[in-house]
Amino acid sequence: MGPWEYFSLCFCAIVLVVTISKDDMWNGLVAAFLGVILSCVGFSPIDGGKRFNFGIHLLLGGINTTCLMLGIFALSTVVVNYAKHKNVNPPVEPCNFKGLGVSLKEFIEKKVLIIRSFLVGVWIGFLPGMGPGLSNQVSYAMAKSASKEPETFGHGNPEGVYAAEVSNNASIGGAIIPMITLGIPGDTPTTLILSALIVFGLEPGPLLMRTSSDYVYLFFITLLLGAILSLTFSFCGLRVFPKILSIPYHYLYTGIVLFCFTGAYSLSNNIDSLMLCVFISLLGIFFSFSGLNRAPFLLGFILGPMLESNLRKGLTYTEYGFGYFFMRPASCVFLVIAILSLFWPFVRERLESKKAKPAAADLDDVEQE
Repeated sequence: MGPWEYFSLCFCAIVLVVTISKDDMWNGLVAAFLGVILSCVGFSPIDGGKRFNFGIHLLLGGINTTCLMLGIFALSTVVVNYAKHKNVNPPVEPCNFKGLGVSLKEFIEKKVLIIRSFLVGVWIGFLPGMGPGLSNQVSYAMAKSASKEPETFGHGNPEGVYAAEVSNNASIGGAIIPMITLGIPGDTPTTLILSALIVFGLEPGPLLMRTSSDYVYLFFITLLLGAILSLTFSFCGLRVFPKILSIPYHYLYTGIVLFCFTGAYSLSNNIDSLMLCVFISLLGIFFSFSGLNRAPFLLGFILGPMLESNLRKGLTYTEYGFGYFFMRPASCVFLVIAILSLFWPFVRERLESKKAKPAAADLDDVEQE
């Protein structure tokens, strides 16, 4: 995997998530483009040049992902809901279900979706720098594209939950693989684990299993215990968590804003982080009223630095320019998948319209007879 493959993979991932907005493809493309542009704020990853900081010292280090998430999801949602007078709690239905609320039959019916999401999560988690933030979005987009009822996604379709959560959990184990075997972190948490191992004198890589196999098995046991504890807490909270919705909204809004400001301030112990969080919340309000999809925007922001750095590396490492991205087999496959995913909804709509015309003509002939 060179810079050409990583660029193509990131581009393919963004396009797959844009297909979530296939009812309004341009909406998703604009949102993803805005995310990539926002990720360029700060220093250039190649030559270190200053970009888009507008003379503001706070923006030299780029926009913090936590501030972005708090502003565009939490604060903006509170403001928009309050402006729309959504201050009255809707009736909360009692949770009348047995066991886990999911039957074994339902698991069997969704086995293809679960296996596909698992493979996507492990594969993307294995790739350095990707992590669960990408895997759940790609898996969700694939599940929606393959579903017979894509319009129900975002309105409680269980397939969307299966796809995102299975892939999200699988990517955690996948990220451990390159860290142990190659000494290459798969995401941010594994980077911290790798640093801790080095501090204690361990060398992650091919010899780690031979020299310190007890630590490797400790990782496996920890992941297993984490899965068991997560299942236990979820099971215990199934009947408790929905009751949070019965708390009056004016208490919830106050608590959400308080936690957002506390989290933003704790990032740098600086009031500027609060100002940045408030500014990004204005962007989130714009998204709410313009109808732009936040998922492509967020993925474009996360993958923007990797997209840019690998593109510039790929262009400087060879004299063939953009053509070399199609000359590399794996890179070419990712780009072809991205292009087909981008144009297939329009092609399918055209084919369906052509099939509908003869059917309508036959119906008219029947009515005339």
